[in-house]
Amino acid sequence: MTIRRTHADIAGNDDLVMGAGRGSVVTRNATAAGVPESRMLLFPHIEANVSALRAGRVDVAVLSSVTVIGILGGQGAQGLERALPFDVEEAELNVSAIAFRHEDDDLRAVYDQQLAEIKKDGRFEAIMKKYGLGEPEMVPSGATTAAICATKP
Repeated sequence: MTIRRTHADIAGNDDLVMGAGRGSVVTRNATAAGVPESRMLLFPHIEANVSALRAGRVDVAVLSSVTVIGILGGQGAQGLERALPFDVEEAELNVSAIAFRHEDDDLRAVYDQQLAEIKKDGRFEAIMKKYGLGEPEMVPSGATTAAICATKP
């Protein structure tokens, strides 16, 4: 079976049915890439999506890379593989974030400073690698907080 590497690959094959999380950014990105709702089965949780993939109800389960890494690291990963790389457009960028209350500017400043420090000396990359995370999970260079936050859900 050919591994699909973009949402457009999925959209371009009328025979594929995609599984995704109901209300997820994955669903929004697939819709934006042209995957019709009629070829998406939406699930309330990850386990239902993966079960549908194993049962052949969907041809591809689209999940966040962190979720896929976790699944593949577990004992139930037999017969599953990760599409790597799975390319997303900049408009589809989905990153994890830390939220601070507006009144916690001092805490946010300390956090930002410490994060910059561990990125500079390589500890951040080592921590990411320890958990199976790498380049595909990193925020692309040039991405700004303003641009990411401006993305409409």
